[in-house]
Amino acid sequence: MKKTSAKINRINSVLSSLTNLLKDWGIDVNNWMLIGQYPYVLLGYDTPLRDGHFNILLKKDLIPWNFDPSAIEIHPPIESKFFDEYENFTKTTGYNFDLVPFSKTQFADWIKTSYKYQITSSRTVHIQSEQGSIKEYSFLLPLLITRAGYGPEKGRRILANISVFKDKFEQAGKFDEAKELSKLINKYATKIGKSDNQLLSKDSDQLKGIPAGGGITEGTVKIIFDPTCVESLSSQKVLVTKMTSAGFLSIIKNVKAIITDEGGMLCHAAILSRELNIPCVVGTEIATKVLQDGDYIEVNANEGIVRIIKK
Repeated sequence: MKKTSAKINRINSVLSSLTNLLKDWGIDVNNWMLIGQYPYVLLGYDTPLRDGHFNILLKKDLIPWNFDPSAIEIHPPIESKFFDEYENFTKTTGYNFDLVPFSKTQFADWIKTSYKYQITSSRTVHIQSEQGSIKEYSFLLPLLITRAGYGPEKGRRILANISVFKDKFEQAGKFDEAKELSKLINKYATKIGKSDNQLLSKDSDQLKGIPAGGGITEGTVKIIFDPTCVESLSSQKVLVTKMTSAGFLSIIKNVKAIITDEGGMLCHAAILSRELNIPCVVGTEIATKVLQDGDYIEVNANEGIVRIIKK
């Protein structure tokens, strides 16, 4: 119990710091809410957790910078004061976060499914309720069916999480909510596609993915699974990873190209590469298995083809 209390106290402290940061950006506490996995923890559920990462739903017209309107999750633009403040927050707290921009109407509808959660004696924030999580998954799953969205790999992970949450709801006596999650599982389990990306032939020096950020370039492969282990990358490196996340932001701005195993046209790497004008190929499935550190490759992000020039 003490361990759990210490964990909750830590989350509350970080949420308080986040509230201050968003307020500095002109985003009042009533104009955003915590969604994703952390509300489950704060509501007392013992669930899987992506530790150190918040998902924040907010009114998009309050975001104080320009962003890709097709993006589902956004971050402050690199080389801006907002990004500097974002980085300072992550270094100070050990947490990062995605912002999920919604229209005023969408936000007004969504916040009805929230609880007011007390993080200090004088401060509350909105966190997503059990009904809100059903709303979130109903929104996300259609984007996870094909590679036009986030990509089916994330869809399969989300479905696995939903199955866990369904069981937790049943254990807590939330049978109506558990039933709604079961409906979502049954609806989407057979619709989320399997990848057909692979080497173009058995002995090929090429692999194929989805062209997510245009351009053709060459560079040396650097495979990174944990961005916290790397301080920076040189401008001659091609970042190869399973999938980028907020933790990659500080090292990604100088790379020549990005290649990922997972993802679709709306995934983090795709959106970020278009913002930075970096060639990007996502959803290869096998890049981190086929490529090795030091390989010299060509990245054709117009066609989604990666060619090994020299191993």
